[in-house]
Parts: sequence; structure tokens; C-alpha cells
Amino acid sequence: MIDLRHVTRRYGDHKAVDDVSFTVDRGQSIALWGTNGAGKTTLLRCVLGATAFEGDIVVDGLSVARDGKAVRQRIGYVPQVMPTFDLSVAEMVRLIARVRGADPRDGLSVLESLHLGGTLKQSMRSLSGGMKQKVALALALLGDAPVLLLDEPTANLDAHTQADVIAMLGALREAGRTIVFTSHRWSEVRALADVVVTLEHGRAIGMGSVAEMTRIADAVQLRIDLEAESIEPAVSLLREHGYPTNRHGISAVVTVDSRRKAEPLALLAQSRISVTDFDVEDEP
Repeated sequence: MIDLRHVTRRYGDHKAVDDVSFTVDRGQSIALWGTNGAGKTTLLRCVLGATAFEGDIVVDGLSVARDGKAVRQRIGYVPQVMPTFDLSVAEMVRLIARVRGADPRDGLSVLESLHLGGTLKQSMRSLSGGMKQKVALALALLGDAPVLLLDEPTANLDAHTQADVIAMLGALREAGRTIVFTSHRWSEVRALADVVVTLEHGRAIGMGSVAEMTRIADAVQLRIDLEAESIEPAVSLLREHGYPTNRHGISAVVTVDSRRKAEPLALLAQSRISVTDFDVEDEP
């Protein structure tokens, strides 16, 4: 459904996306995983055709560069931050439905399922960040687009609404929708993704199934905080010893058997790499 070939996005001398290639099969759910600045959002915008890029991206047989409008008709997009418009929620739904040639009643139905039926007369500007995020999801589903691009889809949502959104996206995945999403929550990745593409400094440094990333069903995510000068050698050391590890700021996030959480810490101590703090982020 989506084919990326040597995709690069430059900002001057800086490459926000650097020679990224991978394929998303029809009905597959792909998570883009990496720290802030890894290139996740920029890569989504390339697939959407919202920013210029080098290389080639094909969506459902159409070139993003040459057939951008037709490609966007096949994509539902949820940005990390919903733009603010001086419209009511109902007016926004009707506007996007008209643009996409869809029935606005479909959007209203999704809003009801997300407990937002009472917001139809409210201004978009008056909504909280979480409510805007849910409206964005309802708008993305208008027109029954076969592809969903989601940038941190549960950002700013409370735990109950996160569960609602994940359940809804899981149902769409089971129904055969192709999904590409970014997330900083490993529990969300485990729940929704078939495959994880790990990005670092704009490059795709790894791609594998969620099972391969977690290795075992009772894995947890161990967040290890380090001094700034220690983060790169710590991440390299942990990866060399077989621990799936990603850098998040000055933290190393390590996937490890819940019964062996002390091992990465002991490895760092043996190598005289000082740990400033640690925590278990996600239990299975």
C-alpha cells in the first residue's frame, strides 16, 4: 500500500529524514519509533505530500510527488497538534466532509462514540487539547480512507479516552485499514503495531515485528536516565549485548524480560557508566 524509496528531507545542510526506505503492506499497521527529532513527524508529512522530499513515495499505486491530490484522498491524517479554526465542531465536520466527498453523518457518529456528541455547537477554539485530538480522529475517518497517518494519536488524552481511541484504532486495523503512526508509548505500539520502524537522527536504523522488538511476552520498558555525555556509549553498549534500546533525550529505553530488569543496570555499572535514575515505564 505504501512504498518509500530513499526518502530524504533536507533543511539546509540538516537531513530531517535521511535515505529512508521501507514498505507497508495493505492492511498492515506500522509504528514509527524514536526520540523527539528522530524524523517521525517529518516522514509522515512526506507521505502526505505536505512537504518536499527527495526519493520516491508511492501510495496505493500513486506517486505522492505527481499525484498528490489523489493520494491525499486516500489518506486520513491526524496531526500531533490540531489546527485551530473559528468554526463550531459541527461546521468543521461538514466542511471536511464536503472536501472529502463524504457523508458528515459518519463524522458525527464517530464523535458520539468518543463521547463528544455534546460539543457540536462548541467552537473549535474552545476545545481542550484532548478534545481537539478526538475531533481530529473523527475527521480523519471521514470518507473511509484506506490509509491512516497518525502523529501521536493519544497525545493529550486521559487514560480512559486513550483506551477508547486505541480500541477504535485496533478495530480499524482488524478491518483491514493500513495504519502508520508515531508514538512514544510502548504500550500503544504493542497494542496497535504489526511492525516497528526505529528512527534515529532521520535514519531508519531498524525494522522488525513487535514480537521481535519485545522478544518475549512479559517484556517491560526500562527507562534509564544518564548523564548527557554517557547516553551514546550506554545505548551502543546495551545494543551490543542484545537489549533492544532506543534513545529518548538523555534516557535509554530498554526492552527487557520483567524478571531480568537488573541486568542492563549491572552491565552499565560494570562499564562504569553512571545511572542517575531509572523506572519501569510499561508493564504488560
